[in-house]
Amino acid sequence: MCGIFGVLAGAGAALASAQARLLAETLLRYSQQRGRDASGIAALTGRQALSLVKQPTSPDRLLHEPAYARLIDDATAQLPICLIGHARMATTGSWQDDRNNQPLQRDGIALIHNGVLANPEELWGRHPDPASRKAEVDTEALLALLAEGRHGVGGLSAATRRVFGQLEGSASVAAICTDDRKLLLASNTGSLFVSRGPKCLVFASERYFLDMVRRDPRFSGIGLGVPHQVKPYTGLLVDVDRLQETALDLPYGVEPFPIRRFAFDAGRAAATIRDWGFVQYDEAALRKLRRCTRCILPATYPHIDFDADGVCNYCRHVKPTVVKGQNRQTLATLIEGYARRAHQKGRDTYCILPLSGGRDSCYGTHMLVREFGLKPLTYTYDWGMVTDLARRNIARVCGRLGLENILVSADITRKLDYIRSNVSAWLKQPDLGLIPLFMAGDKHFFSWVNKIKAQNGIDLNIWMMSPLENADFKEGFAGVAPHWERERTDYLSPVAKLRLLAYYGFAFLRNPGYINRSIPDTATGFLSFYVEPRSDYYNLFDFVPWNEAEVNDTIFDAFGWENAADSPNTWRIGDGTAPFYNYIYCTVAGFTENDTFRSNQIRNGDISRAEALEKVMRENIPRIDGLEWYFQRIDLDMPAAMRTINSIPKRYAA
Repeated sequence: MCGIFGVLAGAGAALASAQARLLAETLLRYSQQRGRDASGIAALTGRQALSLVKQPTSPDRLLHEPAYARLIDDATAQLPICLIGHARMATTGSWQDDRNNQPLQRDGIALIHNGVLANPEELWGRHPDPASRKAEVDTEALLALLAEGRHGVGGLSAATRRVFGQLEGSASVAAICTDDRKLLLASNTGSLFVSRGPKCLVFASERYFLDMVRRDPRFSGIGLGVPHQVKPYTGLLVDVDRLQETALDLPYGVEPFPIRRFAFDAGRAAATIRDWGFVQYDEAALRKLRRCTRCILPATYPHIDFDADGVCNYCRHVKPTVVKGQNRQTLATLIEGYARRAHQKGRDTYCILPLSGGRDSCYGTHMLVREFGLKPLTYTYDWGMVTDLARRNIARVCGRLGLENILVSADITRKLDYIRSNVSAWLKQPDLGLIPLFMAGDKHFFSWVNKIKAQNGIDLNIWMMSPLENADFKEGFAGVAPHWERERTDYLSPVAKLRLLAYYGFAFLRNPGYINRSIPDTATGFLSFYVEPRSDYYNLFDFVPWNEAEVNDTIFDAFGWENAADSPNTWRIGDGTAPFYNYIYCTVAGFTENDTFRSNQIRNGDISRAEALEKVMRENIPRIDGLEWYFQRIDLDMPAAMRTINSIPKRYAA
């Protein structure tokens, strides 16, 4: 999930000291796109000793640190030059503790890692001295096993193969080993690219970074060639002095997978709610709500009305989602056309799959790769509310399928500050119509898809959103009437967009707390979601029927997918905002997006009304772990915020 890079130049390379320093700086700045929480660099310095500098600061700030300047000057003073660098987006282990930041060093090896391990505890269990663990970060398990294993038969090559055969998740690594003076590059996803020149080698997490370096006139004299991918489940061992390369074939990781279908314990949730005292869930009152006699939408749903038979206008107007059998062949033909045009241009990868770590994107990625033979590039936008669980599931999918994952990391510290500011303002004047403001920072997901497409010369993008996810009540609370014929969940008519903007504008004037530093981010998020062009854009489930049981069974069986212990559902468990906004909707209006989802299933004939009602009574129980995580993440007083929400007048009889 992070950005890694490196420079290796042997005797005779056309790489002057000043140019080498500039190259390292340029690659570090490009890698910042993948992580800003921490950064570091390791290198063989003047006497060919291993030195490193790392700090819990962004790459931009690290570049101005005296310690960085001293190391890079020493490392590039003479040939050979060997350095590796890291730009971190924190997953496991706080970036504020430098022991969790990279490069990590142990027993003569410095290592950097892009990816997420789903089984670090199991890996530590294979180490002869697990008590030697010094940090929380998952990467340390890789380093410990490599450092210990390289002394055995087969050396570093055999140790690398053993480690990759034992890990679960995604790993693209680079390591400098001082004992045998080798640079190790290895990946199970292909998120690692190498550009070679006379007597030199440069690598980075993304092809685009190396393409930009090659086009930069400041580096024209180095003679770097076209970047090549370190293919999934392969690696290289490069001799630092002679630049001789040895190819590595790596085995697939853990299989069969551990069972991770955590059972939801409603009794535990109820007990925690009682113990906390500031969380409400009045199931009896929710059961008394007047609901549609066909679906389960309640009378508190915005813009709802009922006919003489008690059937709501949504049931009368919304058409069931019907995917015909021949649509599968239509999709196959469409994919074949894009693949043919890409191959004519000399490209193997011809599609981007947005991969959020949720159940549908994981299932869809599996289906498109395994059934349709797609060769995609996956992409994730992390804005700070992607949970560690979602990250682990992304890693499982990419590691198992051998897929490159381009991560775009927002300035997460800033994004969390925006959320905190807007939630604080909202709590002063609660308004259901303004709840989507909490998620505005996520909407840049859509504009970044177009940027990634342009950077990689790709046209096709296939999304994997269930057609049952339509939740127009979120705009409905802001006065926007339902659009019965909307073809996409992100579609709003021009009139509806103006109405929504007007609603937000007047709300901001009434509540000056919203006039804060987040406004530009919110505005560009709105443009990204509602205005950003969608070209060569398709949704898998317009061609393939969506079936909940099939989706769940597939992701658990194919990837050892992990669900959340605080939810009976597999939906929205990787979205850190969902427990909070659903709690507000349920407490104030008596329903959540689960009610809309199950109602759409009823209309499709997938589930009975009675079954749907029982499901939402469990699914709408406040997600205890998720709520705690959310408030810790944005650093707000949870009891005070929850009491404010509980005091909002109910739209139903409690």
